[in-house]
This record gives sequence, C-alpha cells and structure tokens, in this order.
Amino acid sequence: MFETASIVVSHPDPSSSGPVAVLPLAALVALVDDPLGPSWAIDGGGHLLMRNDGASLLLGDPAARTQLDRAAAEALSTGRSTQAQVTIGGEPRRYFVVRARVIGVDDGRRAVWFQAVETTVKDQLIEALRESRAMFKSLTEAVGDFAWVVDAEGRFAYVSGGVPSAGLAAWDLTGRRVSDLGEEAAACFLARSPMPLRDVNIRTPLGRTVCLSVAAVPIMNGAQWVGARGIARNVTEERRAERMLEEARKRDRLLRQVLDGIHTGTDPAAMLENASRVTRAAFEADVCRIRYEQETVEDVNPARSRQGSVQRLRADCRFQGEKVGVLEVERRSAGWGREDSVLLGQVAAHVAMAIAQANHLRALERLARTDGLTGLLNRRAFEEVMAHRLGGLGEGGGVLMLIDLDHFKQLNDTGGHAAGDTALCEVAQLLRKLSGPQDVVARFGGDEFVLWLEGASLSGGRRRRAP
Repeated sequence: MFETASIVVSHPDPSSSGPVAVLPLAALVALVDDPLGPSWAIDGGGHLLMRNDGASLLLGDPAARTQLDRAAAEALSTGRSTQAQVTIGGEPRRYFVVRARVIGVDDGRRAVWFQAVETTVKDQLIEALRESRAMFKSLTEAVGDFAWVVDAEGRFAYVSGGVPSAGLAAWDLTGRRVSDLGEEAAACFLARSPMPLRDVNIRTPLGRTVCLSVAAVPIMNGAQWVGARGIARNVTEERRAERMLEEARKRDRLLRQVLDGIHTGTDPAAMLENASRVTRAAFEADVCRIRYEQETVEDVNPARSRQGSVQRLRADCRFQGEKVGVLEVERRSAGWGREDSVLLGQVAAHVAMAIAQANHLRALERLARTDGLTGLLNRRAFEEVMAHRLGGLGEGGGVLMLIDLDHFKQLNDTGGHAAGDTALCEVAQLLRKLSGPQDVVARFGGDEFVLWLEGASLSGGRRRRAP
C-alpha cells in the first residue's frame, strides 16, 4: 500500500475557497498513480475538482496553466491520454512531465486527471551534456581541423571534419587503415604513449603533400592497447609561410654580411677582394670569382673538397642597365637552389657598384697618366715609372732618348693645329713601333718626346733609333 497527500474537492464556484469534504482513500486508489508528485483533476468545463498540495506549484504559474489547458482540451476531444513538457519559474527553472487522462466520476461526468513528475535534475543533466558536447566541439574546432579515433585494428573509427580540400575528409578516412598514409603518419596516429603536437607530412590520395599537426593519446583496456584518439590541424600553409619568412631572413642576414664586407674596403680593389671572400663564406662555396674587364678577383677555400662534380652559379653584375662583370660561386658538396640564385643576384647588384667604382678609378688614373692626344704616358707618369725603374736598376741599365720635332711651330702656323696634331700622333705611333715590351715611351709636352730603352746600350740605342 501507499499513502497519498490529502486530496480536497473544491466547489466549481471559483468564489468558494474552503474545502467541502475529504474523499475516502479507497475511492482514489484507481486514479492516483504517483502519490508523491503533483496531482489534480478538472471537470469537462475546466473547473478544478480536486488537487493535492504539490499541484499548486503548477496551477499557480500562468505560463504552465496555459500549457495544461491545451493538454486537457486535447484529452477531452480525443478521449486519449496526452503528455506535455511543462517549464515553470524564471531562474532556476523547474521541469515537469505532465500526463492527462480522461476518467469518469461517480455522478456520470467526465473529468481529466493530471499526474506530474518533476524532471528538473534529468533535464539539467541533459542540458549540461548538450553544453558539454557543444563546448567539446567548439574546443576541437578551435585547436584542430578534426578529431579522430583509431581502433585496435589500426583503422579510423571516427573522424570529425577532416581536410576535404586535400582528400582527407571524414568520409575519406573513416574505415581506412592509418598505414595507408605512410609510416610517419602511422607513428603518430597509432600512438602507444601520450604524444604532444607534432608535425606529420602526409601524401594524400590527390597526390598532394599535407602537413598536419597531430596530438594523440592511447586508448587502453587495462594493460592492452585498443586504439588511440587525438586531434589534427592542417598547418601546410602556415609551415610554407614560416619557411618563406625564414628564407627571407636568411637572405637578409647573408646580404648584410656581404655588404658589410664589401664596404669595409678602402678602395674599389679592396672592396672587390672583400666581396669575393665574404660571398664565398656566406654561400659556403669552394670558390668565388668576380670577373670584370680583363681582371679576375678570386677567393678559394683551401680546404675545399676534390670529390664530386663542380656546381656553378653565376649572376651578371649590372650597373645602370649595363653589364660590367660576372659574379660566380662554385662548390662540389651540393647543388644550388632557387633561393641561392635570388640571393646571388642581389649580391651581384652591389658588386656591380664596386666594379663600376674600380672602372671609374682606373679611367681617372689613365686620364691622369696619359697624354690626351697621343695616348702615351705624360711627363708625370714617366717620371713615376722611371723612379721605380732606376730605384731597382741592376747591371742591365738602359738608354734614355730625348726627341723633339724640328720646324714644328712652322707646321702649326702653315697647316694649322690639326696638321700639327696629326704629326704628333704619327711620331707617337712610330715610337711605339720602335719600343719593346719593357721600354717606356712618353710625351713630355709640345713637340718633345722621351724613350727609355730597357737594357739597351748606347750603340744598340743608335741602331734602334733609325727606322
């Protein structure tokens, strides 16, 4: 047997507030299903016939009363039991499942008997589970592109999301063996111990290489391994961007080293020597050469390998759009890549400026040391050369010839300066023919020339004087 709370019968007249009579327990046994929950009955007109103490919680809530009236109307119209989910209160809310059944009473009227069961705890647990699942999903999406589970046979048992663009969608992976993705992937997805985030390169069915950042933990049944689970994120583009950034930083670092080396020189020749040395070291090359005009500046690694084929990389040195030289590096240990070519081109642009300065300095020196009309050494240059020659003079000696042109002023007066210039150039050409590789020819000024015959005697000088 069970006991019920007191059930009172109310007058249909809403103005009546007191109880009329207490019904015997025996008359309610067939109607009361759950004596501990709210319970009440209404007649066909919607008037309250009886209730227990717990019913006031539902009957006193306007929103709940509206739902209950709809449930009663449906039960009376269909003659079948109905069930409704009822929520009352603000915060915290309370939840009930209310069942309405049509019954007959002793006086022949039909009535609707309500029984309510509170499901607040159950609904809160369900709501908490939904929130937990939503939070887990959002966290998974935040830290990875997909979550995964591998079973004891090494197959993907569950995959959420995936990387569809790379051919690694959930439907592509579910049921597939992890080993199909390669040994590197199997080492991560079949983790036997907790594994922090680790990059894994996977060859996809579409032929692409995808870099996934994978974290995994094993699933154990006691001491037996039965699978693994974890998260994975596609970091292909991130890693590519990181590599590009690192390559750019490397280029900048090497370029700064080369430029610092170039600009520490005190003159163009020293700048080019420094450029060759620093470039070879920066590129880890065996040899670096800078070729310009008839010159070659070279720096060689004395410990270079003699094995393997020589791999060369060249870049034109251009100054103001004109090619002024070539920068070349070579080595045997490894080939050259695209980044090496780009960097060498950047270095070559700065080497070109040093070459241009060297060429310009050489041109200035040439202008300062040569006669502008004949191209011979001028007096200043001749004196510098002879000071050097005579300072180191041995027993060989030489012959110095002083030459001037007779009637040169008359030629200038009658034929003009053009005729005089032509005569001077012809004499200069004649003296070049008479001189040897070690001899020195110069124009002192006006119609005066000088010729030093290295290692000649006076008699030999006389013989060479005649054309």
